[in-house]
Amino acid sequence: MGRHVDEQRSRRALGRRLGEGATILLSILLAFGIDAWWAGREARSEVADHLAAVSTEMTANLDVLLTDSARLARSRIAQARVLSLTGPTPPPVHGDTLALLVGTAFDGVPNTLATGAIDSFLGSEAFSRVPDVRLQTDLANWKGSYESLRNQSVVYQQGRTAMIEVVGGTLPLLDAAHLVSPGLSRSSFPFDGARTLSDPRLEGLMANLAALSTRLGRDLDRLIALSRELLDSSG
Repeated sequence: MGRHVDEQRSRRALGRRLGEGATILLSILLAFGIDAWWAGREARSEVADHLAAVSTEMTANLDVLLTDSARLARSRIAQARVLSLTGPTPPPVHGDTLALLVGTAFDGVPNTLATGAIDSFLGSEAFSRVPDVRLQTDLANWKGSYESLRNQSVVYQQGRTAMIEVVGGTLPLLDAAHLVSPGLSRSSFPFDGARTLSDPRLEGLMANLAALSTRLGRDLDRLIALSRELLDSSG
């Protein structure tokens, strides 16, 4: 009888210990689950914050890129027009017309874009947690394309500087500035359009600037397309 009672007590004690162990194990698993859920929630929130910042930055950059693209298109038209006028015996051209053409031909340098948000995202751990692989690729491609645009801009500006040094010797560039900003006075130096247009250096440098403008335009178009894709993906 006493032995039977002891066995019952032992079984009850064992049941209590098993129950307590199961409760402890469940509590631990629940705690881990909550921690994992919270960590996942924080990670998703961080990605969302980065994407919101990139979207805001990209919207502003797209406006700049579209403005730059339109200005470069006008420059390319002016470059082609100047090239059509160059030669050993150039046609007579009014000074203001040539000054405006040359001034417009020079005006194709893209503006600097904001990259703080995209740089921060690309350098963060959150970037590796972006669920959309295509979005990751587009972000990386955008940064690479912008670096290409910046490098091309440097080369373009070098060609532009060389052009100004040649043209400035025969064409008063202040007249070009006056036409854009009437508040400036006109140049007191004489205009020699025939000498400007018959200078073979002008033809060569303007042709080089036109070629650089074409490459710059391709980089701008690519960056505009990528910016639109990113806005569609992150919006």
